[in-house]
Amino acid sequence: MKTVYRTKVDLWLIILMVALVVFMVVMMFALPFEWSEVVGLLLLLFMFVQVFVTSYTIEGDTLTVSFGKVYINRYDIGNLMFIRQSRTLISAPAASIDRLELYFSGTRRPVIVSPKQQREFVVHLLKINPDARYEERK
Repeated sequence: MKTVYRTKVDLWLIILMVALVVFMVVMMFALPFEWSEVVGLLLLLFMFVQVFVTSYTIEGDTLTVSFGKVYINRYDIGNLMFIRQSRTLISAPAASIDRLELYFSGTRRPVIVSPKQQREFVVHLLKINPDARYEERK
């Protein structure tokens, strides 16, 4: 069975992205035409859309982390060793500061995610791999 968990998106991120889009549009009308402004606006809009399609899919014993079509990685949940709640600012396919760090054997860095239904996501992972440890933020 396939379960898709959408990313949690913080309000501050939405406000920042909307402000940047508005700023770019205003600058396009205020200054002489430049193609670089159009390209910048299109890239910003592309990233804005990617944030809202970020998801974490559990199917069988595989976790697929997707940041739109830009970043797709698969992980074997059987290799999950440790889950820790975090507020890290490390760049990741996570649109919220309320994050989880997932540590897999054979990887040097944690996979950082921010599912909307964090508790259900953790329970789902632990049901598949009961040997993994979970640590809540203090």
